[in-house]
Order: sequence, then C-alpha cells, then structure tokens
Amino acid sequence: MQLRRIGRHWQIIQEVFYCGSKKVFKAVGRSRGHLAMELFAKCKGLTFKHVPFRGGAEADTALLGKHLDFVGGSGGHIPYVKQGVFRMLMVFSMEKRDPHFPDIPMQKDLGCEDVPPNSYLLIAPKGLPEPIFKKVHDAFKKASEQPDFQRIMEAQYLPYEYKSRAQLEKEVPAQFEWYKTMLQKWGIGKK
Repeated sequence: MQLRRIGRHWQIIQEVFYCGSKKVFKAVGRSRGHLAMELFAKCKGLTFKHVPFRGGAEADTALLGKHLDFVGGSGGHIPYVKQGVFRMLMVFSMEKRDPHFPDIPMQKDLGCEDVPPNSYLLIAPKGLPEPIFKKVHDAFKKASEQPDFQRIMEAQYLPYEYKSRAQLEKEVPAQFEWYKTMLQKWGIGKK
C-alpha cells in the first residue's frame, strides 16, 4: 500500500502524476513494497529516491516527521490511516480490492504492473510422505478456519484465502519466475 502523511497536498494518487515529472519523491518500501513502488514509478514516469530503514516503525516515524513523501506499507501503517494521520493513496500486491478500503485504487487500476500478491505459506521438505503431509495440512487448515484465527487476521487487516497444494504448486513457480525476470530486467541477480 502506498500512503502519505496528512498535510501534504495530495488527496488522491492521480494528483501525484501532475507534479511527478518535476519532482524526486523521497520514499521507502520494504521488499515487495519497494518493487511495487518501483513498478509504479516506471509506469508513471516518476522518480523515487529510496530511503532505507530497518523496518516499518522507523519508516512510519520518518513519514510522521515529514522526512519522506511516501511509504510503501505492509500493514503497520493501518492504525495511522484509521486515526486520520496517514492517507492511503493506492493498494498494491493484492488480487482483489481491499474490502477495508474499497475506494482506494489498486496499482493495476492505474494501468501499472503490480507485484504478485503477498502470501503466507506453510511449506515442508520435498518428498514428505503423504500421510504426514495430510496430517499436518488438515491440522493447519482446521486451525486457520477457527474464529480466533480469523479474528487475528481481521485485526491485522490480512485477507484470508486458503489455497490447495495443487494451486500453490502452480502459482509459486510462476511467481518465482516473475521475480527472477523482473530482477534480471532491472540488472539485479544472475542472468
């Protein structure tokens, strides 16, 4: 998600485009957020100067202190959004519109390529015997469907979507290839 501190003049992400070609924005994104912000900058002809931080709390503090123009957040900023201190301008790394922020455009709504959606996966060593796989899978699936777990997910603004082994065996290699290709295109990593 890209966001900004209240007090800057941008109300919606499209307003950034109008002044963007003449300005270098100070921004921070971590891992997936950094890549999404770079894709957005390239798509819209913007220039972001990446300012590294050790984590989200430091980046949010810098945004509060007016040292940054944007932060590509991953959830820790939501309380500030709810308090009206930060404003969300765009959502990235999601397949579907965020139900908590239905009026905030997704990166792909703005005509820009986006990073694959964020996922939390349970993985095991290759060759795990099927009976063990089934026992572990069934226990974790059952736990993930419990009301307490669902409340935790909701409190953290994390969408829950169960995916089967077959789905993940198809999607994970495709995502790996996407990242490999993108990083090579940017001159990062092995060719």
